[in-house]
Amino acid sequence: MQLQLMNKNLILNTIQKEYRNKGIITLFIFTIMFILAGYGLALAAKEFVIESNLDSFISNTSQGIILNFVAFATNIVTIIISISSVKSDLQSGLINQLLTLPLSRFSYLISRIFGSWLLSLSFYIVSSVFGILLLLMSGNVNFDFLSYLLSIVFMALQILGMTVMGIVFSLYINKIGSFLFTMFFFVFSKVAYHSITYEGLSFDNFGIFKVLKYFVHFLTPRVGELAHVSTMVIDGSELPLKEISFTTIHFLCLTVVWIFISKLIFEKREF
Repeated sequence: MQLQLMNKNLILNTIQKEYRNKGIITLFIFTIMFILAGYGLALAAKEFVIESNLDSFISNTSQGIILNFVAFATNIVTIIISISSVKSDLQSGLINQLLTLPLSRFSYLISRIFGSWLLSLSFYIVSSVFGILLLLMSGNVNFDFLSYLLSIVFMALQILGMTVMGIVFSLYINKIGSFLFTMFFFVFSKVAYHSITYEGLSFDNFGIFKVLKYFVHFLTPRVGELAHVSTMVIDGSELPLKEISFTTIHFLCLTVVWIFISKLIFEKREF
């Protein structure tokens, strides 16, 4: 029997078992409450905004605040889902049953990655659409549909990179450790990007920080840089197309590399 690269049933199982995660439910409720609070403020400020000729400024700011907050919540959700999708199978022993099926270890891994990515991206889309619809109802937003679509594209890439790295960490580290490592990776990726952007490349006086900075920036998916690009898109800033093209190509290549690293690690594990 020919094995498929991804297993549809396993992808659906990933979504079904992870969307019931209490941490994700709590974050979703908190995100909706934040969006509703923003909507309430938008309505309360509507008359003042019109009288003060600040409607354009407030509309852009409101949209940016909500989308940036949803992106922040999505990052946390992505980490939770990615470290749980495979780790829960290892801890419960379910992995032994799954691998008795006509399912290769690589197919299992890819299916879990894709299912986790799809659920995390759905969180971003559902939450952001809800927020944007409320702001449109308030009448204070000039919605930029193209910018929103671009934000989804770059968030999708960012989520994929974090999902892959979260699963890599979870293969040998417990859930708390995996969460901390993945969060550190995300934050440090942003630090590395901004540090290299403002300071440039320097190969003198190598220390632990510089080695780690260059390793994360050049040898892992650049989720920090993609997060910066997403923020630029949301805020309506001008995009450096050449730099973004290189970043996207680098990201896709390194994501494939780390998927195969996780494959090698996973195939050597004994269950």
